[in-house]
Amino acid sequence: MLSVKERIKSITQPRFGYLPRESFQVITYDDGLSVNTSSPSYLAYATIQGSAVDYLTRFLCGTQKEQAFAIPLLGAQIVDETDKAIELLKKIRGLDTSSIIAACQLAGYDVAFRRGEAFFTGTQRIKPHKTIVDNIKTMVRRSLTFLERHKPVVSVGFTFEGGYTNLVSTGDGDFLTTDGLWDFKTSQREPTAEDTLQILMYYILGYHSVHPEFKLIETIGVFNPYLFRSYEIRIDDIPEKVLCQVSHDVLGFKLANENSRWYDTDGEDQQVFLDFICTVSKENTDTDFDPNKYEDGIYDISVDDYWTYFRDKSDRDSFRRPKFSRTDHIKFLKNSGFLMFVSVSSKGSTCILQGGSLRKLEKPLEYYYNRMPEYGARILALFSKYWDAIYKISGFVKGIAPREISARVHGCIVDLDFFNHIYLNPLDGTITPYSAESMFRREPYKNLASLISRQMSHLLPAFKKKQQAYPNSLALAEISTPSALIALTDDEVIECNEIVYDTDMYAVSNKLKVLQLIYDYHLIAVWYDTLLSPQKTLDAADDGSASDCSIDDFVSKSFDTLVKILRDERNTSRGEFRFLVIETKHAITQDILFALIRRFIRDNKAEALDCNTVSFGASWEHGKWNYNYVSVDTAIDDILSFYKRLFKPRERYQNSVLFRFEIAGTKKKRKADISVSFVGGNQNPLSLEGKFKYADGKLSLR
Repeated sequence: MLSVKERIKSITQPRFGYLPRESFQVITYDDGLSVNTSSPSYLAYATIQGSAVDYLTRFLCGTQKEQAFAIPLLGAQIVDETDKAIELLKKIRGLDTSSIIAACQLAGYDVAFRRGEAFFTGTQRIKPHKTIVDNIKTMVRRSLTFLERHKPVVSVGFTFEGGYTNLVSTGDGDFLTTDGLWDFKTSQREPTAEDTLQILMYYILGYHSVHPEFKLIETIGVFNPYLFRSYEIRIDDIPEKVLCQVSHDVLGFKLANENSRWYDTDGEDQQVFLDFICTVSKENTDTDFDPNKYEDGIYDISVDDYWTYFRDKSDRDSFRRPKFSRTDHIKFLKNSGFLMFVSVSSKGSTCILQGGSLRKLEKPLEYYYNRMPEYGARILALFSKYWDAIYKISGFVKGIAPREISARVHGCIVDLDFFNHIYLNPLDGTITPYSAESMFRREPYKNLASLISRQMSHLLPAFKKKQQAYPNSLALAEISTPSALIALTDDEVIECNEIVYDTDMYAVSNKLKVLQLIYDYHLIAVWYDTLLSPQKTLDAADDGSASDCSIDDFVSKSFDTLVKILRDERNTSRGEFRFLVIETKHAITQDILFALIRRFIRDNKAEALDCNTVSFGASWEHGKWNYNYVSVDTAIDDILSFYKRLFKPRERYQNSVLFRFEIAGTKKKRKADISVSFVGGNQNPLSLEGKFKYADGKLSLR
């Protein structure tokens, strides 16, 4: 739910803090050098300078370069600049000027990972002055001197798997030596109460984690290479009462009994968690905002309105309301069932919202509003089958042990529990069960049986029982290859024989996780204009004969140049059906589109004069159909005028169009049904009311 730092911000510490700075032994070092803060660019580079010191220290104390700079590399993946980041990584060799400048530029990707793509402004402007380079060189040398004093270094950039709680689910430390846990700070100030609580929380989380080395720690502390000073305290000198309070009140561990030592815990105290939820609930102001109450349009709403809607749609920190410090008010866009929320600053700049994350929008709101149906339909056409498949996997594994398996879907990953997962590759459909202690170390398995046998052995009988009961439950033919199916269904147990350290899969997964909101809620929270390829539009004015005639006349005269008829026939096996399947030869305007519809209806309406009702339906979103009914004597133009509201946001139409005219029922009660459907390309099967499909240029009964 919360990171260590977020949890610290959410509580009120005793006066001077749980662990006052005065409790720490202060050790000051002297190398005869000083850090220069007189440079005009010092403040601008303060954050990058600190990150560069951290990463270079990790690298030079023996950590592999890719692992030392793992966070900026992940940030580079998010903004699609991995190649550029790798080139910078190659330039880092030591503490020469070129290496330090490259480290600073690489550190510029941190913000993309920690705060989101919207906050990334590029690395081309990161050109540290000589004084900044000298500062970094000095502080890295000081850091290495400190670590040499406490050698050997056991772990760098570590996490606390197995020690996290419902309240605190993320957090990572800096350096772990044989007998010490150290957090590095490069600020000009001495440690605060927040800093001392942070290192204490790291120690308690580590003690309860799956990593036994934390139990050997004798000292925790903060080292500041700017001040060249360390603040250290022995574990034995920390009051038992403080350790108990932080374990229970801050982290949520349940002490076994009143006389227990701080580390003698009995799971988690749910009341601490519930008290936190109650406190957060009071912070949130619910409103009666409901998108279903709004017609299509653009509306001003409050931050409280937005958070009322979004709060339960995030897979992380859903209980914590962001500060929205850059938001003056919010614009709510609704068009054809798709939703979008835009933050508007006091200066008028606009950013698309995903929870508290903001991504800057470069174009007027009307541009996005008008293209929302096209954009949403495009995303669904590209990825719906993928999401259908991954939710099918989720349902399958949930059925193995509903109470023990999470089956949460986020991006390309299905969680079994905190450590064990299934990855469905969207590029080739392969399925990889894997176990991971962190993002940087994974153990892939050939199949789910192997993963469960090795990591969750008590569930192996339930898995085999589930497999026998539903042997064909994962027939993902259009997503997976036959060999990929074995990854879940084969019961051969094979040990993992390799460790994987790359993080490429998480970059892909994070992008799909945001797009997944469109599939789950029709909520657009990220906008990739590249998915909307520009198309040539054929207007009536493109043909000289159209200037002095109506659109209908233009369509009649130019029908053969506008469309290609793929199929036009009757089917009488189940009533009477008339089909016309066409393919547009150009992108056509809305007026031409409706002229084509009008011509088709007029050509066929005569056959329905003795029918009691006429129904007309239209949709361009693959797989989702909207039908509305009107009486037979309603004017065609009135019907089309009504449906133009659905099509209005889209400026042009191209590729496949399916017209269907139906006469069905008894002689006493007959019905005429006219439906029009649009998709993005001939490769996508069309379906209509679940009865027909269109593929490879042919229309057939399903």
